[in-house]
Amino acid sequence: MRNEEIRHVASLTMRKLILLAVVFVSVSAGASAQTKVNVKFARGAHSVTLRGSVSGYEYVDYLLEASSGQGMSVSISSSSKFPQFVIFDKNMANLEGSHGDTYWWGRLPSDGTYTVRVLLPRSDARRKGSKANYSLLIKIF
Repeated sequence: MRNEEIRHVASLTMRKLILLAVVFVSVSAGASAQTKVNVKFARGAHSVTLRGSVSGYEYVDYLLEASSGQGMSVSISSSSKFPQFVIFDKNMANLEGSHGDTYWWGRLPSDGTYTVRVLLPRSDARRKGSKANYSLLIKIF
């Protein structure tokens, strides 16, 4: 083979590998999609109670809009295993002190969409058949 033919074959092989990688990432992203719920407060209300369940490594993301300086508290309760939550800011960075908790209170650092992610602790998530029903209370003030 001449050098030009070798480069052409190498180029085609590289394109196939890139296409295969893109397909793999797309399928993987779709398979790991989790539940997202937009949180809306009733007119004049400052709190909302949400009920749900998580099992295994699944999680539920509750998304809500809030403003810089507002206070927010989040608490979770369950009659079975204790699910936890993590709160993320608009850049998906953890809010300080809000990882793996059942209660959190704080002032919000910026305007934007906040995510309250409910999940099981890893020790429970890896057990076959693990599931927890929960009640999540979010207050904005």
